[in-house]
Amino acid sequence: MVGTVACNGSIGCKNAENVQRLIQAQIDQGVEGTRTKDIDRYMSVIPEDWVLHDGDGHTVNRVDLRRGALQQWAIIEKSISIAVHIDRISLHKDQVTVWTSQRWERLMNERSGPALDDVVTTERHEEQ
Repeated sequence: MVGTVACNGSIGCKNAENVQRLIQAQIDQGVEGTRTKDIDRYMSVIPEDWVLHDGDGHTVNRVDLRRGALQQWAIIEKSISIAVHIDRISLHKDQVTVWTSQRWERLMNERSGPALDDVVTTERHEEQ
């Protein structure tokens, strides 16, 4: 998930620690939205003009993101734990590169029946 941090050269955004705190707060908001399946909370940190261009030439916009999240959440019975932590950041003139680690354990409905699977996902991301 990607959010925006409005700095505009303010004193609070001049150092990496402050920027990291601002970004982590947005990540935490999105994580809490995912944990509780609160789509409005999840989407609250996604800018209105957000677009993702993936490596395969596909484009995902905000409407697609919302629809995809709801589809994924529909088969999740319960999030046992979910956390996304910033491992490091790199400040640039007009952007920040953020490296994150995610761990998400959840109970998901099996495709072939009513049983539940305990699914754990761990991922690392680099985002700008």
